[in-house]
Amino acid sequence: MSYQIVQPQSYAVQEDSLVWLALYANYIRHDERAFFGIAYTGMSTAYYIFNKFQRDTIAFYLAEAQREIENELNFFIMPKWVGEDQDDPFYQDEQSYTCPISTRWGHLIEAGIRATQDISAGEAIDHTTDPAVIGPVVLPAGVTEVSEIHVYHPGTECEIPPSSIEISGGAVTIEIPRARLVLYDAQDNPEAGWDYDDTSITGPFEQTVDVIRVYNDPSTQAHLVKYNDCGEDTHDACINIQRKKIGQIIVSYASYSGGAWSISSNCSSFYGLYDRVRLNYYCGLPTLDKQMVDAVIRLAHSKMHDQPCESEYAQGLWVRDCRVPGTVSRERLNCPFGLGDGAWSAYQHALNRKLVRGSVI
Repeated sequence: MSYQIVQPQSYAVQEDSLVWLALYANYIRHDERAFFGIAYTGMSTAYYIFNKFQRDTIAFYLAEAQREIENELNFFIMPKWVGEDQDDPFYQDEQSYTCPISTRWGHLIEAGIRATQDISAGEAIDHTTDPAVIGPVVLPAGVTEVSEIHVYHPGTECEIPPSSIEISGGAVTIEIPRARLVLYDAQDNPEAGWDYDDTSITGPFEQTVDVIRVYNDPSTQAHLVKYNDCGEDTHDACINIQRKKIGQIIVSYASYSGGAWSISSNCSSFYGLYDRVRLNYYCGLPTLDKQMVDAVIRLAHSKMHDQPCESEYAQGLWVRDCRVPGTVSRERLNCPFGLGDGAWSAYQHALNRKLVRGSVI
């Protein structure tokens, strides 16, 4: 008789929330090193060493809470790229402009798709100080925006949040606390924690990272679609954003060449009604909103069936957010987020910030 031996998963979780685990650790007033499973000399006994299961569970509920809040808000609370199909036909006039339409999500930033550009694969990390330092790394021509610089575990799509990114003289210097640099394959830390001082090549910390530019590519914005007996015909189109907050746009029959869009008046078989439009755009709140952070965390706590860890302060926050009063109003009884105080607080914040749009005339 034989048995298949399954090794425990030890990979870093891909975080999908504006509340990074590092930010959550700060929110619960926990030492970041202990939170990421690292022990160090002189560490207070008040700091509990988290394990991978606890971190993954927290990350899951943070992402789920954020999705619920965003669906209520009708906009993303962190920038995201969206691919969206709209099936309702619309009319194109003689100047090849369409009537205004509304996107599903508000707070538009620009039209386009997500694109990446390698800046440096396997860039060495200097662990001499904490935060560790990467660079200066020479940037490709035209890269000037700090927001476009992203750091990943080597050979993966799992991002590492820096504490500082500075561009100067055509090069970027990045700082990342050592606690965030635990090896991609060493996330499942031992109960006693990894050794903070072991920064050797065989130690538990990354020695290199991938530095990548993530940016908006405006060359793909929309496609106009007409169905026919053989399937469908499509043509490129551009998006003109009329009102960013409410997501009002105009889609035009156009072509992209030489880095610019040209609107065409020769619509040929595309003139008139279209069956579908496919949209690509970048949208969401461009900067960190502390009230949104609080709403996401409180809702996440209320969704957790068990307290997230043995940290005394974190347990207190969990109890606060899971508490259900003895008497609740009809409005609160119908709260889609749940009955806990954390859920109710998040829902009230979402209602106050909700994007409400009327019909476009």
